[in-house]
Amino acid sequence: MSRVIVIGAGISGLATAALAAQDGHDVTVLERLSQVGGRAATLEDDGFLFDTGPSWYLMPEVFDAFFRRFGTTAEQELDLVDLTPSYRLFPGHVHPSAAAETSSTADPASGDPGLPEPFDLPEPLDIIPDRAALHALFERLEPGSSKALDDHLASASLLYDLALEHALRTDFGREHRGAAGMPRRVRSLGRLGAGVLAGAGRDPQARAALPQLPGLLTGSFRDHIHSRFRHPLLRQILLYPTVFLASDPGRTPALYHLMSRMDLIDGVKYPMGGMGTLIDAFTRLALDAGVRITTDAEVLSLRPGPGSSRAITEVVYRTADGLQSIEPDWVVAACDLHHVETRMLPPKLVSVSKREWEKRDPGMGALTVMLGIEGRVPGLSHHTLFFTDDWETNFASVFGGRDARLPEPASTYVCAPTVTDPSVAPEGCESLFLLVPFPANPTLKAGQDEIERYVDRVIDAVGARVGAPDLRSRVRVRHVRAPGDFALNLRAWSGTALGPAHTLKQSAMFRDSVVSPQVSNLLRAGAYTAPGVGLPMCVMSAENAFDALRSLEGRRESEGDRGAEGRGDS
Repeated sequence: MSRVIVIGAGISGLATAALAAQDGHDVTVLERLSQVGGRAATLEDDGFLFDTGPSWYLMPEVFDAFFRRFGTTAEQELDLVDLTPSYRLFPGHVHPSAAAETSSTADPASGDPGLPEPFDLPEPLDIIPDRAALHALFERLEPGSSKALDDHLASASLLYDLALEHALRTDFGREHRGAAGMPRRVRSLGRLGAGVLAGAGRDPQARAALPQLPGLLTGSFRDHIHSRFRHPLLRQILLYPTVFLASDPGRTPALYHLMSRMDLIDGVKYPMGGMGTLIDAFTRLALDAGVRITTDAEVLSLRPGPGSSRAITEVVYRTADGLQSIEPDWVVAACDLHHVETRMLPPKLVSVSKREWEKRDPGMGALTVMLGIEGRVPGLSHHTLFFTDDWETNFASVFGGRDARLPEPASTYVCAPTVTDPSVAPEGCESLFLLVPFPANPTLKAGQDEIERYVDRVIDAVGARVGAPDLRSRVRVRHVRAPGDFALNLRAWSGTALGPAHTLKQSAMFRDSVVSPQVSNLLRAGAYTAPGVGLPMCVMSAENAFDALRSLEGRRESEGDRGAEGRGDS
């Protein structure tokens, strides 16, 4: 039985720990904070319960499959309900630049005058996973677009299934040695191609989709949608999921249009009691499997053996009782990879140089605001999106690199779980979670005058849109977190809210492996590794890390057996 030390008790750490313990390993989880959950933690204040991070229950089949590994089901562990509508959106009045682009689509030869310039839809729109309702919405905004929608959703659904089968629950063979001298990522691409081809051989539709893959990888999500739909609001509906990828749609591969499968076909669920109940369920599985979870335990360093050793032989951590250490057989870093590389590992064992980190995209930051409201707030659905007037400028503000700035005005997401679940707030009150995409800038912190005034404006803007102009005056509880708070509390690189952006160079086999290329007994799990950001992806990352652990340990045992045979040991 090997001793496995897992750093971090977010969902990927809990999942990896549970799988390893179920497999017979001696597993300890070290969590720096006082509660488990990581980004998916909860906050209680004055009778209000808030999910501090993820609030969308998507890709339910991923959680279903994980629970089945432990002889249970999502239905047994969670009280899941379907949300109707999936979400509500408040469209903005289109900025002149967008209107100009829209009017440029007019086709004089066909007599098509283009779309109105600009468009304005004062009423909110409810999005439900019903094809007839979606057809009606798309035809209303852009006559003739329902055929393009059907084609889009068919492609999204096919690619979603292919991704689940061949590109998400895999580390692309990077835990194995490939052909000598062949770059690892080239070998990985070959493995991906072979896997997809094998699947396509069983599915004529999949084989027909294969020629599209190169263009879907190299083309942008924005261009893909813009070439098929002209109406700015339809484009926004189809492009907004890039927020779940921490990415700018102009730099996100078109392949990710598969995300439309989630909200427009499968729909959105909610676990009663909040997303924290999902973390509770994963914690139960881990504890029942024999995992020890130690909170308030900050890992400070991962120390290798003497000389040229590339194995971690000591994990040093700090608790209220002082410095402590433990000798691991395996270490799983289910925490911020940048922090591991720059603060925990010695220089000789880092796999990403400082220069390389500077080239990478940390993804978006976020301003999150948790509000306990006296009374109810009209006009909100469980999930509500408020789109900004100038969509392109908003993205440029968030993803502008050194030119990034606070978005004015800002697109805003509001989660009002009390619409579905009154238990998360005192009777007659509202628990609200607001998120504004922000630049990943760790100098932006809650409590700063600029940030607090910005929050005031966001609350006032939401109140004005839903007919509650007195919203800010009814705030009983207020908690604000900005990118600098993510950096401090979660050790998040550059204050990233979700993890590295899903650009081409940071997707699939190009994303960090669950296996450290420099440390022989270090595995990684979570949003930095393939397949990427989001709770379901982090669960699959944990499964990939566990599969790699079994593979590497099996190889180690096999090599030990061969060595014993060579020595004539019995």
